[in-house]
Amino acid sequence: MTSGPTFELYGIAHLVVLVATLALALLAGRAAERDDVGGLARMMAWLLLCAAALKPILYVSIYGQPLAQSLPLDLCRINEFLCAFMLLARAYRVFEIAYFLAMAGSTSALLMPDLLHGFPDPRFVTFFFSHGLSVIAVLYAVLAFGFRPTLGSVGRVMVFLALYAAAIAAINLLIGSNYLFLCRKPEGASLLDFLGPWPVYVVAMFAIAIAACFLCYLPFAFRRKQI
Repeated sequence: MTSGPTFELYGIAHLVVLVATLALALLAGRAAERDDVGGLARMMAWLLLCAAALKPILYVSIYGQPLAQSLPLDLCRINEFLCAFMLLARAYRVFEIAYFLAMAGSTSALLMPDLLHGFPDPRFVTFFFSHGLSVIAVLYAVLAFGFRPTLGSVGRVMVFLALYAAAIAAINLLIGSNYLFLCRKPEGASLLDFLGPWPVYVVAMFAIAIAACFLCYLPFAFRRKQI
């Protein structure tokens, strides 16, 4: 059951958040040109860490969700930590993973969120805040740090996804969770409904992830050819 306003896909609140995320990304890009001391990078990093720490507390203590279902183990949540570390340490190898998780994963979540609660529910706010900030963080790293994904980066993120999915599958078996939807589809309607039954849709998800990563790499591939 939900209380308060329900989420409306591409309703006013959703559209405002998408426009605000785009505007903030553009502003961060402009700021990247003169952020020599990295103050903006550090601020975004600590905001991401605070959001990642707040959400399990919010879901367990206020909304009564079981701890096993509230751990920060889905890819977008893990990427909040990766983005924070990347910004603080200016770590290119971490950027290679974070870029694809943000541009393929967080962007998809922003456009097609698996969300029941509308604005101003804290779950709505934290969802869009963390996903939007992850996208802004990797774009900032491209502009401020000069980081660029390579074709090798696509291969490395695929290896990361395969190893991470294997680890999460084991955790799901141990605690009865369903992170990455490896055990079953979401209860509500989702794009996974079009990908066949288990385990067919799991293989299809990985294939889609590969395609999405190549799409996210294409702008940099074309730029290298032009240079």
